Amino acid sequence: MEAWDVVVVGGTVAGLRAAIAAHDAGASVTILEEGAIGSGGASTSVEGFAVSLN
Repeated sequence: MEAWDVVVVGGTVAGLRAAIAAHDAGASVTILEEGAIGSGGASTSVEGFAVSLN
């Protein structure tokens, strides 16, 4: 079983930003999203915000 330091629930802009901050601080991070990639709040356009999902 894989383990992470931080688990973010929800791939919205806030969730993605939290994941980025945790990763930048050195944590291993995973994001749990109910739907397919791009189906949640992160699928809407937010000016000045882009995330690579790979």
